[in-house]
Amino acid sequence: MVRKVWTVVALASTLALSGCGSNNLFDPTRMLSVFVELSVEPDVVNATSATGETFTIGDETVEFAWKTSFQVISSLSDEQPQATISALALLVQQATGGIIISPVPGQAESFRFDTRTDGNIITPGSSKVTEFDVWYTLPNQGREAVITVTVSYINDSGLTRTENITVRVAP
Repeated sequence: MVRKVWTVVALASTLALSGCGSNNLFDPTRMLSVFVELSVEPDVVNATSATGETFTIGDETVEFAWKTSFQVISSLSDEQPQATISALALLVQQATGGIIISPVPGQAESFRFDTRTDGNIITPGSSKVTEFDVWYTLPNQGREAVITVTVSYINDSGLTRTENITVRVAP
């Protein structure tokens, strides 16, 4: 009985240690150690009435109520290794006084966005600007919102990192 316990302990220890310094790209502990500084210009934006951009609810085509634009800047210091922007995601949520307010059940924010950039590779000591145009309609019929932008990065070794930044849309 003691021999079986030690065999199981030895096997478990070996398996646990085998993950240390792993080169397995699917290992969830392999995060990119690069620090990408995200900033947004401007940090509080205004929205204007949207025209011409539509979305569909059931069988009905509806125009978005609002449009806003801003830039997200991804910056690397000279000491950081090169990183590549691998994904961009965006979420619009209705807000009051800068506080996100969940819609009542059965209702949801509707939005779409377009981006423009001059590439996705960020070299050490440089910045990459991504411009966003966002069209949206909120269940509360308001204009004020919080937009969360998620940017994912990867380096040449396959290590990844994801960062978020928020943009406030003024009432």
